[in-house]
Amino acid sequence: MRKLRKIKVMFSEKKGTSYHIAWKSSEDGDVWERHALESNDYPRPEFKQAISRMAFILVNACDIKMPDNEILSRVDITSIALDDKDDRKVTIGGDVLLMNGNSIRLNGPQLYCREDGGMLERALTTLKLECFGYIDGDRAQMQLFRQGMGDENNEDEEGKGHNEGGDKHETVSSQTES
Repeated sequence: MRKLRKIKVMFSEKKGTSYHIAWKSSEDGDVWERHALESNDYPRPEFKQAISRMAFILVNACDIKMPDNEILSRVDITSIALDDKDDRKVTIGGDVLLMNGNSIRLNGPQLYCREDGGMLERALTTLKLECFGYIDGDRAQMQLFRQGMGDENNEDEEGKGHNEGGDKHETVSSQTES
């Protein structure tokens, strides 16, 4: 069983866009291991769309007056965090270019994702599927690297696995949760 914890989207001139994804996994639901992946591999378009959909939710939650047709061009989602105890509680952050030309970094309120088939539930379900696909190596053009590669993950001196795409994956800690 795996639970998504956090997604961060970062941009730098040197590296381009990189994605930091944190999740936890458990065999039995009692002992959880924390994992993190940081990668600048190009994601599938569906992964980027799943993150972009959160812009509509952020703008709505913060009651920002902005036409729907301008939200995707004016809002860059930078973080999505799920509560550690209840992964149906979501906090979305992003950079917003307001209609008056000012730009703000916005951390929205914690939202509760109801099981009602609403916009947040659909967006969060899609995002989780795409994140775990990205973690599992389902990325844009990744099939080019799969044939004849042998062992994809090699351990470096710090115990962090690196695959051929330049990802860093590490198990952060083990802990017991109830």
